[in-house]
Amino acid sequence: GNIMTAVIYFSYFVLMTHFFQQTLGKMITGISVISQDGRKLTFAQVVYRELVGRFINNQLFYLPYLMIIFTENRIGLHDFFADTYVVKNSYENYKKMIKSRYLRESYDGQ
Repeated sequence: GNIMTAVIYFSYFVLMTHFFQQTLGKMITGISVISQDGRKLTFAQVVYRELVGRFINNQLFYLPYLMIIFTENRIGLHDFFADTYVVKNSYENYKKMIKSRYLRESYDGQ
């Protein structure tokens, strides 16, 4: 019973985030998960964010979620693992800004 509950729990977060960049709660609040470089989320990013990050947060009594309060871009531990941001859906231009910044940094680094 516990194993099946864990599989359903983690599958929900992984699949919803992978296919929709949102869970139902994020849909209701109007936020979504995007990649740091502004591209579509890869499955590896989703697994790191939703499976590894969520497991660690749950094991540490949800305390790592408090990082969001103290980081400049409101990034949680799970976002650090996956190179993701959570943004308001009304900020589509934010995605473009992130992508242009990433491309500029990549270009400057070559």
